[in-house]
Amino acid sequence: MPEGQFAALPDVLVQHTTTPDDCWFGFWEGHAGHGMNLPHPGPRVHIPSRA
Repeated sequence: MPEGQFAALPDVLVQHTTTPDDCWFGFWEGHAGHGMNLPHPGPRVHIPSRA
């Protein structure tokens, strides 16, 4: 994601929540996150046709 778009996310997303201090990120098990030194897997979201 281009840095400008990433920087704009908080201003957009805060308009659509009642808990702006809580933030969750999800990473696909595939190639997403490789080389990012992510912590050990946490809770999992189950989506049809995706691991």
